[in-house]
Amino acid sequence: MKKTILAFLMLSPVFAFGQKFEVGFGGGISTNTQPAGNMYYIGNASIVNYAGSVWALYNSWSDWQLGINIHELELASTSSKVYADANYPTITYGGDDKKFVYSAYTTSLCGIANKKAKIGKSDLYIGFAVGFGLAKNDPNNRGANESYKAPDNGNGLVLGMQAGYNYNFSPLFAFNIDLAARYYDLHYNVTAPHENTTSNLNYQIWAVPVTVGFRFRMASADRTNPMYDYEKYRRHHQRYRIRMFGSYAEPDNATETHSRLHSK
Repeated sequence: MKKTILAFLMLSPVFAFGQKFEVGFGGGISTNTQPAGNMYYIGNASIVNYAGSVWALYNSWSDWQLGINIHELELASTSSKVYADANYPTITYGGDDKKFVYSAYTTSLCGIANKKAKIGKSDLYIGFAVGFGLAKNDPNNRGANESYKAPDNGNGLVLGMQAGYNYNFSPLFAFNIDLAARYYDLHYNVTAPHENTTSNLNYQIWAVPVTVGFRFRMASADRTNPMYDYEKYRRHHQRYRIRMFGSYAEPDNATETHSRLHSK
């Protein structure tokens, strides 16, 4: 039993490291700019699309937050301009209040770095992101509210930034609002959809997702966290040390801890 306690005490820095992690999720809305590059079918009115987000983060002692973020959203707009199909001129797109869908399912995986600032029970953060994105579409199946759908299987670089707000209900649980901006540079292995070009489709587009959700953290003896009762933590461990060692003084090192345990 004493060896088990000693092993726990020696591994406590590892547990403390793990306790700095948090995960989160959110859902909300997104809007996007019109595509640049060699995309021929370009909308001229932004619309509201769906958005979802997932985070896995590590919080450092210096109020920096490092981790990964996954966004899932739609890239779409509408057009008052009427476009003829590249191969069948009698088929037209636009001018019907229906969507131009550039990517029905746009997934980005980004590494992120945020700087946090604590304000009472809340904290604010701002940071940057870099990663990779995938664009999925089914151009052969258009919904009743869809006028044009871009090709499938785009991929490319994603850059961006994000800012947000956390309200900490407890050291373990927080409400989150996140505003992000993501720049997608999407490349396709198909010819750009217009009869006057032979190059592959490549367009750039910005999306701005806004999500609302929750963050979940492991408990941590973080003196800088206003939601953590460090005094309660200190009293608890004083009682533990008195019970185990006969004194509340912190052992200086693992050798002293080992000798105290085996002297019992």
